[in-house]
Amino acid sequence: MQRIQRLTTRRWLSNFYALFPKTFPNANPTFKIDQAKLRKEYRSLQAIVHPDVQEASSIDPTNAENLTSASLNKAYTTLKDPLKRSEYILKLKNFKLSPEALSNQSLLMEVMETHEILQNCDDKNEADQINEINSKRINQLIEKIDIAYKDNDFENAAKWTTELRYWKGIEAAIKDWQLEYLENQG
Repeated sequence: MQRIQRLTTRRWLSNFYALFPKTFPNANPTFKIDQAKLRKEYRSLQAIVHPDVQEASSIDPTNAENLTSASLNKAYTTLKDPLKRSEYILKLKNFKLSPEALSNQSLLMEVMETHEILQNCDDKNEADQINEINSKRINQLIEKIDIAYKDNDFENAAKWTTELRYWKGIEAAIKDWQLEYLENQG
């Protein structure tokens, strides 16, 4: 237990990747990750640092240097989500999100039109089509972001991360639409 406490205390100081030494042995920020491996290590660490377990252990939960369940949750939540992970990598590299993508009028119009179509949609099949198109778009952007990081092309990674944020917003709107649709059916 003490070995894990020392390891996590020291590792917590560098970055979220360092919290998961089995998944990221060198603690290097990478975009492409093994989700299953990360989830398994997260659960393993959570079994050690969860407040219910800490009360019975020798880890002092009041010591701010100790890895906490909340900090582990934040790291895991960030790393498991491609958008949050990319934003985090850019932050680690001191790279700002692309203002070019924020001012891309055709992108903004397409996102607004998709939102409008979804708001006026009352047909599940149409919503499913919007979802399918959006999912493909998101997956393509994730692939582009991965390639950009492999090439150390942070400018394009930032641009596509900004685009991904917009389409993830559409994804959330689709989930809300689906939930509302199900509630109205019941």
